[in-house]
Amino acid sequence: FWLFMVTYLQHHSDDGKLYTDDTYTFERGAFETVDRDYGTWINRMSHHMMDGHVIHHLFFEKVPHYRLEDATKALVTGMEQRD
Repeated sequence: FWLFMVTYLQHHSDDGKLYTDDTYTFERGAFETVDRDYGTWINRMSHHMMDGHVIHHLFFEKVPHYRLEDATKALVTGMEQRD
């Protein structure tokens, strides 16, 4: 049950969008996933898979789990600088 619930929460949110075959892109789908913070201990035990979920979807072949935390911080900083 726990794994199902965590997976559901990572891929659903109140403001999530649904795309059609014509509007979906890999990047849009990745940015619709949700980083969820379960606290330091659980985040570390899960190799930051839950609080670094967007990065996991964007760069799953390039960023190892032990770098998800740093990569997520870098993405957030980069997006803030774009504003």
